[in-house]
Amino acid sequence: MDLQAYLQHFQPTLDPKTSLPGKAFKGPGYHSLIPEGTWVHHTREAMDFALALLNANDPQAPTLVPIIVGQVLDIQETDPTKKTFGIWPWTFEESLEEMSPPDWNWADFIGVRIAQMLKCHADQLDDTLVDRMRTALDHAAWSIFRRNMHAGYTNIAVMGAGCTAAAGELLPEPRLLKYAQIRLQNVVDHVAANGSFTEYNSPTYSIVLLEELSRIFLFCEDPLIRALSHELLVKAWEVIGEHFHPATHQWAGPHARAYSQLIGPMAVKMLEEGLGLRIPLHPLNHDAADTVAAMVPTQPCADELRGLFLPEKTQSPICIQRQFSQFANSPQVGTTWMNDIATLGSINWEDTWNQRRPILAYWKTDQDPAVSLRVRFMHDGYDFASGMIRSHQVDHRVLCALSFVNDRGDTHVNLDVKDKPIFTFSELAMQWELVGIGVNIDAIDEHRFELSAGDYRAVLHTGFASFMGNPVKWEISQMERGVTLKAICYQGQPKEIDLSQINDFKLACALELIPMSQNASTDKLAIEPVGHSGYSASWQDLQVQVPTVCQSYLD
Repeated sequence: MDLQAYLQHFQPTLDPKTSLPGKAFKGPGYHSLIPEGTWVHHTREAMDFALALLNANDPQAPTLVPIIVGQVLDIQETDPTKKTFGIWPWTFEESLEEMSPPDWNWADFIGVRIAQMLKCHADQLDDTLVDRMRTALDHAAWSIFRRNMHAGYTNIAVMGAGCTAAAGELLPEPRLLKYAQIRLQNVVDHVAANGSFTEYNSPTYSIVLLEELSRIFLFCEDPLIRALSHELLVKAWEVIGEHFHPATHQWAGPHARAYSQLIGPMAVKMLEEGLGLRIPLHPLNHDAADTVAAMVPTQPCADELRGLFLPEKTQSPICIQRQFSQFANSPQVGTTWMNDIATLGSINWEDTWNQRRPILAYWKTDQDPAVSLRVRFMHDGYDFASGMIRSHQVDHRVLCALSFVNDRGDTHVNLDVKDKPIFTFSELAMQWELVGIGVNIDAIDEHRFELSAGDYRAVLHTGFASFMGNPVKWEISQMERGVTLKAICYQGQPKEIDLSQINDFKLACALELIPMSQNASTDKLAIEPVGHSGYSASWQDLQVQVPTVCQSYLD
């Protein structure tokens, strides 16, 4: 927890008028309308900077913390008749009314930081500010209570439980503490019923989960809250450990929610602290290392699980299958294979939102600690959330096929859902991306392509593919720090397409991750019709059945 490096990094960014830390805006493409690259001041980062000042007992804390925290409290919605009661905007530059839409999670994110300051640093704050913070925590906690997020949204369900538990103890308000106990028990029950967390194997959300469970131990005394939090901590470390790849020091796939390919500096800091192990940060992330700091001591991994993070784990190749979620028609099951050089992971079915990593591989080379390979379904250069991918993996081989869903949006799974699944395309393509130093791509023949780096290669086997009566075209190209292989379904003038009217979409391919010294398979990928609205794709002993028509996500 290098708080001094973190504080020094943000010191030059402090606005001389407001003392708020600033940075260039980089959004996910929803909630905010602020243009990429605009210099902004984030509410969450402002609270983290104030927390870091307090945690480090920095001499600037008595002056800066009241200024920073006071400004954050000023922009909380305090009108209980408004839907946005108790929440904050992401930035000072964009009000709740200007956001598209506001993010109700900010009651949770800001609320837990206020609770931590009140629990751990109230003696460093003046009484007037403490009273204002208690009122803001009360507003945030009741906003969380009113929203009552379901147990399947794990990190927010846990964060909200922590916030309401802290409010219940600190204010005090017994009703909020009782609510927090019920809410956290619901999360424990949901995980037990499904086999894992809904945001399965997420590098982003698992780290938030570790952080928030650790924060609960910092500011909650209630024995039941602490016992339930410990139960979830053990499960979180187990899932992380199962998918940690010691050779590349990466988080093997599949990922339900991820914002980047490489494990980030915050995850590295928290894993190192919780494990007592050295985990090298990938060189591409070194520049970001000082921009994050853990504000909470990480609760340790159980001794019996530490072996999941050690090189001995992959002395022989291993393959893990874990059920992540249980749905009426079909459970979501992840498969992860790894050896002492490479790893390949996939989910049996999932949409193609930009936070998904439905098929993901890493391997190490002499030039790069971890090259990464992923598949995407792209609409005009951005991930198309209304696609569906189905996969079947055995060890280092996976077969996948695409289709459409009619109840997802364009760039987001629910924020931009339309009444009818009608979208305008200039390009629609499946895209395989291999990113790293020294990566290459070549066509072996008409139906086989290899994406290679160092001593390993991913060989992609294709077959007949069609979209709206036209054959799909495969195209090799370059991207920043990598290479791509595109299966282009449509490319041309903007065209409006109603997905519900499509009855001819067939696109499947198989991948084998093998050493360069091993011959690629010559087995052909086959596609056979199933009824009037589906087909079966098969390759070797792998098979997936896919609709050719648009269906709902859970059909």
